[in-house]
Amino acid sequence: MSGNREKANNLLATALASLEASNTEAAVEATGEAIKLAPGYASAIHVLGLAAMQMDSALRAEELFRIAHDAAPDVREHCEALAIVSAKLGRLNDALFFGKVSPSLPRGAELQGLLPAWLGTYEDAMRSMDRSDKVDAGLSLMREGRYAEAVDELRAGVESKTSDDRGWRALRDCLVHMGQPYEALLAGQALASIRKSSFEDMSAVAGILTSIGRFDEAQSCHIKAVQELPLSAGVRSALIRDLYVMPEVSLEDIRKSERLWEISFKPEAENLLPRPEPIDAGVLRVGLLSGRLRGLQGLETFWPALAMHGRNDVKVHVYNNNATDDALTRKIRGEVAGWTDIHRVDDATVARIIRNDQIDVLIDLDGHGSTGRMGVSGARPAPLVLSWFGKVDPDAVIHDGAIDEEGISLKSGERIACTPFCFAADVAIPPVRKAAPWMPLRAGISCPPRKLGEEFIGMLAQLCAANPALRIVLNPVAVGGGPGLDVIEPLLDKAGMLDRLDYSEPTENFAKTIDNFTATVDFVLDPGPDGDLQLAWETISNSCPILVRSAGYAVNHAASALLRRIGLQEMAVPDFETMLSRANDWAASTDAINTVKEEMNIRVRDAIAPSKSREESRGFVDALRDAAGKCR
Repeated sequence: MSGNREKANNLLATALASLEASNTEAAVEATGEAIKLAPGYASAIHVLGLAAMQMDSALRAEELFRIAHDAAPDVREHCEALAIVSAKLGRLNDALFFGKVSPSLPRGAELQGLLPAWLGTYEDAMRSMDRSDKVDAGLSLMREGRYAEAVDELRAGVESKTSDDRGWRALRDCLVHMGQPYEALLAGQALASIRKSSFEDMSAVAGILTSIGRFDEAQSCHIKAVQELPLSAGVRSALIRDLYVMPEVSLEDIRKSERLWEISFKPEAENLLPRPEPIDAGVLRVGLLSGRLRGLQGLETFWPALAMHGRNDVKVHVYNNNATDDALTRKIRGEVAGWTDIHRVDDATVARIIRNDQIDVLIDLDGHGSTGRMGVSGARPAPLVLSWFGKVDPDAVIHDGAIDEEGISLKSGERIACTPFCFAADVAIPPVRKAAPWMPLRAGISCPPRKLGEEFIGMLAQLCAANPALRIVLNPVAVGGGPGLDVIEPLLDKAGMLDRLDYSEPTENFAKTIDNFTATVDFVLDPGPDGDLQLAWETISNSCPILVRSAGYAVNHAASALLRRIGLQEMAVPDFETMLSRANDWAASTDAINTVKEEMNIRVRDAIAPSKSREESRGFVDALRDAAGKCR
């Protein structure tokens, strides 16, 4: 080191000490003397940048840090200071670039203290970038279930403050709720670009990749997340719920994954709550654990089973893990004896709340779903813990049994017959919209892109070949909007069906979009393997027939079970061959499909009769009481 450089460093050390004492004037004077001794010295220019920061001139500091970095691009302190000030100025791209480069550079050896504590860290600067009021408004709308309005606010928010990770994360989740996976994926990728991706966020992106049929990429994301966070129950659950719908995954593989989850995450014996004594008589207290107590979840077909009995000896308590609060949420909250929001409460505390509420039967509606709280179920907070359409396994640790279309199955091997499906008294079924002889028949498809696999498209091609006038109507919202159509249309074109394709009219209201869709088509095809319970209910309650293929794990069969409960078992098909045969029968003539519609409407109206629903609700409650009594 030359004599002048050494003298300059001594002056710069004095300047840094002055800055620590908030004596900016002395610091500038000492730095000026250092620059006279060593003109163009990067560290001296850097100290002037620090002085500019203390003088609240971040723009001048940015300029000086950039000059210092250009003069000595291999010194970490200059690059990191530039990243910090870029973040403080809201220059996201620059902050991300320099923040990524700086850790790879060596620290300067000539002068210490170029990144004083008062300047702050890069991580803190990124976190403290201004957040958008628009994002706050979007989050409020999201909590109310007003997803379309929330998306508008969130988009405006992240455009003005691109660094607001809350906005990107909420935008991603809103778009998932709205069935727009391609746009949700873009939001997830944007989030990863501004923040080092958390493995929880990686799991969320994996779920989106699964929904658009990019199964290999999804699996890679899941595996990486599990490897990095082996002790995260949520990350493991995300993997399991995608296994339910991935092709070529055996039921035994899924069950092994579930058993591994139970072994890994069940509470330690000393933390288990003592099982309360089951009831003998009196009031039956039923707990409902779910984060899906909102619209468009198919719960219109289940909730009345706990609400229609008209008895005083049953009390329902809801443990709500729902981040949103829409009309159905508010309706259910007004009809129950107890309501506890648990979205921000840890599992152990929730379990004790349930135990203190003296719940006799806890129904876990979500299992490994995205809103599931398996840790709560695993703490044994009730004498009987049941899953909704889960797999009954004698070796299960978490659930004591499952509710399915045949009733309640206990892992002891006992079964209590009942139906979990029930219907509110105010359900109105519209008249049949008859197909006109002079109009082509229309088959509708309203499902995520992952369901539109090669086998289903091949079946669709055979259906079109056998029925030359048949039109195929896509619900563009369900397939992911424009980006989804960009993927699907080439597949249909390759199969020779693009000229047979029409589209229903989308709206900002998803329920209205479904109404438009069912009004446009003569029947609907759901390729599965997980039949869509909400779609099945919306379709038949709008007097439109549907064919549903359900295969694989138990939770995939709820939609088919609903159809069988209503007496529409011929609409629940086990494979594509059967689906093709039934669809060909329906598409044979307008008379054929009109007959199907009329017969279906009669069965649906009979199934939803209030007297029948009350009777079946009482039967369901009695079955719950009987099952609780068997847990002695």
